[in-house]
Amino acid sequence: MEISHRQQKIRDRKMQSTPVDVLKHIASRSPIIFHKAGKLVSRYPSSERICSVIEGKKFNDDMEAGTQYGLDYEHEKTFFQNYARLLEKIPLPNMWAFSGNENADYSDTVGWSKNIYLSSMVTFGCENVIYSFSVKDNGKNIMSSMMVRDNSENVYMSKGIIKWYNIFYSRFISDCSDIRFSTNMMNCHNCIFCSWLTNKSYCIHNEQLDKDSYLLERKRILEKTDKYREWFDMLESVGNNFGSTRCTGSFVVNSEDVEAGDCVYSLKWWRNLFFVGSTFDNQNMLDAVNCSFFTNCAGNMSLTKSEHIYNSVHTWDSSSIYYSNFLLGCKFCLWCIGLKNKQYCILNKQYSKEERHEAVDKIFSTMEAQWCFGDFFPPWINPFNFNDTIAYFIGDFDKEEILHDGFLRRDDAIKVDIPSGAAVISNRDLLPHDYDPKILEKIIADEEGNYYRITALELQFFERYHLPLPDKHWFERLRLNFTFAKKE
Repeated sequence: MEISHRQQKIRDRKMQSTPVDVLKHIASRSPIIFHKAGKLVSRYPSSERICSVIEGKKFNDDMEAGTQYGLDYEHEKTFFQNYARLLEKIPLPNMWAFSGNENADYSDTVGWSKNIYLSSMVTFGCENVIYSFSVKDNGKNIMSSMMVRDNSENVYMSKGIIKWYNIFYSRFISDCSDIRFSTNMMNCHNCIFCSWLTNKSYCIHNEQLDKDSYLLERKRILEKTDKYREWFDMLESVGNNFGSTRCTGSFVVNSEDVEAGDCVYSLKWWRNLFFVGSTFDNQNMLDAVNCSFFTNCAGNMSLTKSEHIYNSVHTWDSSSIYYSNFLLGCKFCLWCIGLKNKQYCILNKQYSKEERHEAVDKIFSTMEAQWCFGDFFPPWINPFNFNDTIAYFIGDFDKEEILHDGFLRRDDAIKVDIPSGAAVISNRDLLPHDYDPKILEKIIADEEGNYYRITALELQFFERYHLPLPDKHWFERLRLNFTFAKKE
């Protein structure tokens, strides 16, 4: 059967998916909580679903020789059983980094960026990103925020920010500057407590003020640091679809013909998309999480500069790829893990073009007979704790449902190593604007029993913009931007 026909069959299958399906099966492969793996910080919890965890740089260095793990396809087994054999054989990176990074060893899925710390999905010229998720295209000084795009700078405790700078405690902001405690603003400047405004400046609660009156009232408001959390919690959780036509969802910006999108930027065509898009040309995507610079793809997560990719995760600059993970510059590879600049591989085994065509046709026919053709990877080979991923925080999933389906789940608290003799203080003892460098030496405990530290980069940022020191663990700060209801 022609490959184009099978591609269409996959797309037809994906057209039956719902946003909940995408969250449950694809977003559940995007962790935002990290674990210890020996001396490494790892994206993976300890489990028998993977072989082992190695340092990300070593994994990247070994990708050229990834065919050493090649396996023959065993037709008496199901397709996913074959894939699980490969997953159990190849050491995986503790954190995934494409290339071109500097000082980004403690973050996951990072490319061409600098000074990135405990963040995920950060790519293309970003700098000084801490405790954040899905930051792309020259973001600078982004902290405790998510879905930040296109030359945004100085963003804190915010979600859905596209251009420009000084956005604090806000959601769904496009082409704005100096915005606080506001939502759904476009081309506005110097606004506080505002929503659904366009082309306005010096507004408070949507009321226009002269500049002097605004600055005076702004000073009075910002002194009430004890109210910041309350004000932030009151922000709207649904974003306007700025500059889009025939689009449904929340914060679908500069896009056309998108159905069921959430935080989508500059995309043409299709449906069930979360944190998808960038300043590049993006077209024709079904069932995707955090992808950009793609054309004609379906059922993917963390995809960049790619074409004709189906049911894959973490793929860069590749084409005609199926059911693969961690591929760089590959073509016509199927069911592979950890390859670079390879062609015509199946289960990491090298084939000739002719051999590959015959083998693929047989395997695809087997998958169709097993009624799994077009399905995403099943829960029983998902190596992440479901409640460590963005799926848990966006969706509404019962614990019993998740375990019944075969996902892993973490019940214990995340363990933190506290150095012997370290000074531990309560967050209640923090003074909001005490920027004494001695705080960098302290470990802070919040009410939930989580321990965290303030980094030097954060302290400098807080002092510069007169922001209060955080009284919550970084994970709790990030979680506040996942505003969808969920069950315990």
